[in-house]
Amino acid sequence: MMRSALRKVTLYALMVTTAVAALAVVLWSAAGFLMMVVGDCGVTAFDFADWPLQLSFVLAVPAVFVFVAVKVWRYCSRRLPFSSLR
Repeated sequence: MMRSALRKVTLYALMVTTAVAALAVVLWSAAGFLMMVVGDCGVTAFDFADWPLQLSFVLAVPAVFVFVAVKVWRYCSRRLPFSSLR
């Protein structure tokens, strides 16, 4: 009984941790994208030749974190008794 409760707590903690980490990375990248567009002292990222590479980093990193968070969420939810969601 105790082992089952510990497993549930662990799975819930993993779900919440990955969701919060993905949200933090998405917000951080949104701030980075805003800095790319608005710029610093009138210089934007689009003034340089490597702006597509910078844009891909700003968009790809949060996409990977969200993908992993969704996979972890689905993995954990299959092992937890969500009777109302099935």
